[in-house]
Amino acid sequence: MGKRANIARTRYAAEASERELRRQTELAERLERTRRQGLSAQEREAEDAAMAEAQAVKAAQAQQSAVTMWKLFAAILGTVIAGSIAGAWGVLILWALMVVGRLLRKRQTERVAAQQRAEEQAAEAARLQDEEARRAQLQHHVTMLCRADPTFVGLIDEWNRIPPTRAADKARNESAQAERLVIIDQFAQQFAEYERTGRPVPDHGTTMRELVEAERAWDAQGRHRPR
Repeated sequence: MGKRANIARTRYAAEASERELRRQTELAERLERTRRQGLSAQEREAEDAAMAEAQAVKAAQAQQSAVTMWKLFAAILGTVIAGSIAGAWGVLILWALMVVGRLLRKRQTERVAAQQRAEEQAAEAARLQDEEARRAQLQHHVTMLCRADPTFVGLIDEWNRIPPTRAADKARNESAQAERLVIIDQFAQQFAEYERTGRPVPDHGTTMRELVEAERAWDAQGRHRPR
């Protein structure tokens, strides 16, 4: 009876432990679902991405560990076979070949990594150079359009004539310059795109004179329009 009772108690304890573990697992899952529901869509996406990255790292580590184990097993097996066939000299030759092979693979890996870094640096340098060229190209068109725009030139002349004591007038003039620069920048972006795609670039002076004439015609229509 005593032995049978001990077996029964052990079984009941194991079942109770399993039920408690299941209950704790279900509780943890409910808490996790509640916590996830309280997150925003962006936070859930970020968390999922982090979990996926962590799982990928674990998988890569597990794969690397498996490869290492297989290499160790192959080395031991090769050592045993070499020792049984050629004795100590066979073992020495085998390990020498393994060391040389590993050094060659390491050197090849370093060479490939160095080449990849060089290509990435060259691509980054080319990207920065292209961005600098685009900025210089855009600034050239902005400068040329500002010089050719009678309205902007007039605002600059007016700003130079305003005494320093009239801060409000200077602020008004600077605001007008900023608004005009928005229009000029739009033309400069368009001209730069024309130049990059090989299309003919309009003349800066002609463009700004036509713009001023169109603005004056619009203002004149507004003055004569019945109210």
